Amino acid sequence: VAEADALAGQIRERFWIPGSAGQPGYFALALDGRKRLVDVVASNMAHLLWCDVASTAQAAEVAAHLVSDHMSSGWGLRTLSTAAGGFNPISYRLGSVWPHDTHLAIEGLRRYGHDDEAMRLADQLLAEGPETGGGVGVGRVRCDLRAARAVVEVCAAGQVGRRQRPGMSMAAIRPCTS
Repeated sequence: VAEADALAGQIRERFWIPGSAGQPGYFALALDGRKRLVDVVASNMAHLLWCDVASTAQAAEVAAHLVSDHMSSGWGLRTLSTAAGGFNPISYRLGSVWPHDTHLAIEGLRRYGHDDEAMRLADQLLAEGPETGGGVGVGRVRCDLRAARAVVEVCAAGQVGRRQRPGMSMAAIRPCTS
């Protein structure tokens, strides 16, 4: 336990980027090849809530990001902020929505008592899923998400406010019925 606590402290110290200009702080995505912080807001910081790494104050700032328009698509949590230079809502890692990632964020938010924020994200997961055009099939296997009531692995989601249904990512594993 002492080793885990020490590691959590190192993460809090090394990866935390304080807020500025009225924006909340957040955890950097990674370190680059020269050990510099990759200064971008991404869903990965929610994993640190799920693992009880963040301090109470840091968790509150992370929570503000997770439910903001730049991270919350209306269908779930984006992998990368819309404010990031490389944001692409149909890219697997650069802005799409991963329902399992959203679930980790929900559980992490709940661990820190941010139940309202957790419920906002949970409501998004329960919204009508990605448009599949009635189902797709290969051979005799037909995938129809509405009939199966399954959750896709990843979906493409554009800007909040447009409220179009999210598109099924071509990279997604599709739940199927035969």
